[in-house]
Amino acid sequence: MSRSALLLLIAILVPQSLLAAPAPSLKDLSGIWTAGRNLETILAKRSPHAATPENVTVSEKRLEWTNGHEGSWRAIVRLDFTPPDRAVLVTGPWEEEHPKPVDLVRIPLRLERDAAGKVKNLTFLDGTLVEAHGQPWVRLDEPVPAYLNRRLLAGTYKDAKGKTWKFSPDSQATWPGQSFRYEISIDDSEADCDYLFYEKKGEVGGYKRYGFRWQKETLRLYEIAYPDDGAAPIHCGKLLTELKPV
Repeated sequence: MSRSALLLLIAILVPQSLLAAPAPSLKDLSGIWTAGRNLETILAKRSPHAATPENVTVSEKRLEWTNGHEGSWRAIVRLDFTPPDRAVLVTGPWEEEHPKPVDLVRIPLRLERDAAGKVKNLTFLDGTLVEAHGQPWVRLDEPVPAYLNRRLLAGTYKDAKGKTWKFSPDSQATWPGQSFRYEISIDDSEADCDYLFYEKKGEVGGYKRYGFRWQKETLRLYEIAYPDDGAAPIHCGKLLTELKPV
């Protein structure tokens, strides 16, 4: 296809408002991004460990990557944009604060923008940075564990004895006889069940953990069981209670 024909096709297919919008900047990409299809799987199965919640946090100077188990960062040098939707994020190598020009890494992206030019989704076009490339990534307004807590656990429940159990949107548990702040685990590397945890001295690894599993509309909570040596895996042991949303 000739260049003139390509430009004509772009003019036909791309809204004029988008063509007139300024090129996106690093500020426009700032935020927490996570793989869209992976997130859909997690929400559909109501299980944080149903798929890897890989996520990337972008600021104007640095990006931070994690898959829940391990993570690292790269210094951001610039964003190169080619209308209408292609971009290259130029970074240094892993954990190099002041990268040399010869060491720069180019991460190709496709950006989806709304009619006003705001970036809605982005797609990593190869595996330079992420495992979940080739699929749209969505931007979240909060860290992944906090988002999953709101979508999967937050609410008020009753057990078989009529006692109330609460999980707040800001990750505060209020259970019969105890209250604590918690976080949902997104690290499935040493676990065979979903769980929440909080810091507590004397517990394995310094954390108290409770397993959870949805079975239709019943939320089951479990004590976490460990091998005798206290090593992995972490798995759901004795059933603690069964809860119904109210």
